[in-house]
Amino acid sequence: MSRKKILIIPSWYPTEDEPTFGIFFREQAFELNKKFDIAVLYIEEPIKFNELSKIFKKKIHILNDNTILTVNYKYVNWFPHCECLKIFLYRLAAIRGYLIIKKEFGKPDILHAHSTLMGGYGAIILKKCYNIPVIVSEHASFFDTFFSGSRKIIACEVFNNADKYTAVSKYLCELVKKKGRSQCDVIPNFINKMKFYSLTNSQMGTNQFKLLNVSSLIDLKGIDILIKALDIVINKNKIKNVNLDIVGKGPGEKKYQDLVKEFSLENYCTFHGEKSPEELSHFYHQTNVVVISSRSETFAIIGIEAMSVGKPIISTCCGGPEDYVTPDVGYLVENENPEKLAMGIIYVMNNYEKYSPQKIREIFLNNYSSDVVTEKWMEVYSKICDDRR
Repeated sequence: MSRKKILIIPSWYPTEDEPTFGIFFREQAFELNKKFDIAVLYIEEPIKFNELSKIFKKKIHILNDNTILTVNYKYVNWFPHCECLKIFLYRLAAIRGYLIIKKEFGKPDILHAHSTLMGGYGAIILKKCYNIPVIVSEHASFFDTFFSGSRKIIACEVFNNADKYTAVSKYLCELVKKKGRSQCDVIPNFINKMKFYSLTNSQMGTNQFKLLNVSSLIDLKGIDILIKALDIVINKNKIKNVNLDIVGKGPGEKKYQDLVKEFSLENYCTFHGEKSPEELSHFYHQTNVVVISSRSETFAIIGIEAMSVGKPIISTCCGGPEDYVTPDVGYLVENENPEKLAMGIIYVMNNYEKYSPQKIREIFLNNYSSDVVTEKWMEVYSKICDDRR
């Protein structure tokens, strides 16, 4: 039986300038490519006019990315405040990009968009032009904003015309349903089971209890909440054998560094900046616990990355992580509450032996490994194709 052709249309994706932007979409495309023929069309809008020189050099990037045909189509939005023009230019870019894909890849069996806007809209444009079924997988933490202002019209168009909707967590699935798409299934994010796994046991020091946070340094990720919780653990509860590593970059970095200084935590908290997957693997293996301090998360892929190496998780009740942070995996605490987060850290420190690395990894393998989730996608793709016959 011939392999199905799937064209993935992400709303964000790694580029030369932003190599980690939406990197999980790229990694998941590699995993799906083991069982399907995958191509990727990413339509990228330059936000700032100082980026226009890059457009004039080359606005269409076509590459064979690990055997996956990938087209990155950049278009110029000369009038960013004119929404109608932006939509027109996006439609044009979607069609032109698709024709490039079709010439080398052939006509896809399915268009699989990641997020309603703008990837989902691009997929609906192509469905109407070329009669190809569309699946939309929702990921966006800013999903609610799709249904306000001028974007509401095109978001509703995606909702009304997609053949299938999925969401990466129960929390996000409920949001999709509340917006009017009553049929929505949960299919979680996934990673390769060996991405961070090592047969060699980690060698951690016995004196320090190491916490790890991996996130963009923005308000939504609650880094301020985590630093305040660390202050409560160390300065108020006098527990000095704790160390926090923060991996990631973002506009809030200086603000959070200043907060660390304000609480005199310089010896207990280290900012490491952005790291490659290879470097990140070292952090996962050297930590005791991964902490998710977010105000809101649709999934938080760092959670399953931690589980893949058997590390427990402390998370705020912020949405997506509530699907996988069970009592066997870690500890959930009240959102936006530094005191509760500090209590959670202390609890896990005092009960660390109850969290079995083998059990945590087993839960990951059975629910979030690429082998398991790819099978779910195979069922979805097959049903979509069968329904179109």
